[in-house]
Amino acid sequence: MKRLVMFKGGVETLEFFTEQMSLAWQNMGYDIFWCSLILQSEGAKELIDFCELHKGEELTLFTMNFEGIAGEEGYYTNDCCIWDKYNFKVVNVVVDHPLYYHKFIKNHPRRYFQINIDKDHVDYMNRFFKGVDVMYMMSAGTELNENRDIIPDKPYLLIKDRPIDVIFTGNYTPKEKLKVHL
Repeated sequence: MKRLVMFKGGVETLEFFTEQMSLAWQNMGYDIFWCSLILQSEGAKELIDFCELHKGEELTLFTMNFEGIAGEEGYYTNDCCIWDKYNFKVVNVVVDHPLYYHKFIKNHPRRYFQINIDKDHVDYMNRFFKGVDVMYMMSAGTELNENRDIIPDKPYLLIKDRPIDVIFTGNYTPKEKLKVHL
């Protein structure tokens, strides 16, 4: 059986997305082990018990924005992290710009794979972190119709003809706050 570890108790929007992904993976035959970020060391002890029970099997961690792989209590000792000790394949979906996570990217687990939801973020990773396996994953709201040819009979409305001028569905960080990370 395929075994997948996922987190609860972190950022609520990431947890919601993770829960939705888990439903699809369960339908595909994955056994999901939920690890609690709130319980910290206690959650790590439960994870160790799970790992010992399934020692030698292929174990995968699915996480987002470095939850559980950012040095959290119980998952790391001075010389090793639980992910390396049990040879986890670690898949991390990074939804924010990678510049926020330099110290975590530099200290990623051994079998680490990063997914970014912005092509510019992938380019950034390929420029500054050549040794990290990274790929692009399209997410909701991403432009599929760059050449305006997917739905030719439904032309895009000009801004002046739209009933709503602007819809902003993300967040905005002023440049002043970003400067410390550059």
